[in-house]
Amino acid sequence: MDLRKGSKRIKSIYKGENYIPGIIVNGRLWHGSPGKVGTAGVSFAAINHKVYYGLNLSSKDKVTVYSGGIVNSTTVSSGGYLYVSSGGTANSTTVNSDGYLTILGGTANSTTVNFIGYLYVSSGGTATNTTANSGADLYVSSGGTANSTTVDSGAALYVRYRGTANSITVSSGGYLSVYSGGTATNVTSQTGAKIGVSSGGYITYK
Repeated sequence: MDLRKGSKRIKSIYKGENYIPGIIVNGRLWHGSPGKVGTAGVSFAAINHKVYYGLNLSSKDKVTVYSGGIVNSTTVSSGGYLYVSSGGTANSTTVNSDGYLTILGGTANSTTVNFIGYLYVSSGGTATNTTANSGADLYVSSGGTANSTTVDSGAALYVRYRGTANSITVSSGGYLSVYSGGTATNVTSQTGAKIGVSSGGYITYK
């Protein structure tokens, strides 16, 4: 994978003991001005060395956002992967069919997950203002937190061991499953919503 026009390649993700904020694209750290990576269509514009706009990830593209890195208005689909580690932020992400967004200690704000798209939140990560449309799957576990989640008809939210989901709206035909050790609070369940709570799971309703 080559970097084209105007972007600077940083070969190491560390400089001495100091971490360089940014993103990893397919195993490499990239910084710089607007550019295009390779032929897979991974395009981005860097406002500075920390903020990236308009990533389009597909076909096994993998991007990791580390501490200090911010990605805005990203689209993930067709085998693309976006990982957000501790201190990283993803704003206004759209996850389409066969796309994967994984929040591992970082933060995701205003995420939309569409048909056969996947969102995973764990390891101290937080997802706020998430909309799961029909066919979407959301998983919250292992210290992850989801705040203000809307689960539409045909979508599913799974709250697993040590996962927490607060302020959930489950539409008619939507699914919420709370497993042992999982917590769901302030749940609004519309008529026709499907709610399941395993032994050891905890749920409160609005």
